Formats: sequence, C-alpha cells, structure tokens
Amino acid sequence: MLKRFLAFLFVAMMSAAVYAQQPKPGTETFLPVDQLPPSEQMPSAPYVIAAYALVWLIAMFYLWTIWRRIGKVEADMKGLERMRAKGNSGR
Repeated sequence: MLKRFLAFLFVAMMSAAVYAQQPKPGTETFLPVDQLPPSEQMPSAPYVIAAYALVWLIAMFYLWTIWRRIGKVEADMKGLERMRAKGNSGR
C-alpha cells in the first residue's frame, strides 16, 4: 500500500514538473530576463524559498530525533555493561 502511494506520488510530481516546463501559448520566443516585466520574472520565488526552508527544517528535525535515539541506545548499552560487570564481579 505504501509502495503504491509513493509510486503515485512520484508519478504525480514528475508529471507536474513536465507540465510546468511547457511553454505558455503565445510565448514561443525567448526573452532575456532583463526584458521581462517584474511580475513575470519569478513570482514563485517566495514559495521556492519556503519549500527549501521547510525541507531543511524537516531534515534537521529528523536528524535530531536520530541523534536522541542513538544517545538513548548508548545509555542503555552502558547500563547493561555496568550490570554485566556487577554480575561477573560477584562470582
């Protein structure tokens, strides 16, 4: 089920990317950026910046959770080592 959802999501994202790259009707010629009106240069810049910021925040949060879990596992392993040392010293 998850694999199908991820495959669907991948196909949807790729088709959206291909659709976004299609030229709009009436814009068959190339215009340098400095000749474009300000409203057409890159109106989606705030969304792109927000998307990158969100992805980085999610990645940092994920890495932080991994770091915490590894710390807990290391603490558990040290506790087990202490218990093992106590058990062997009594014999």
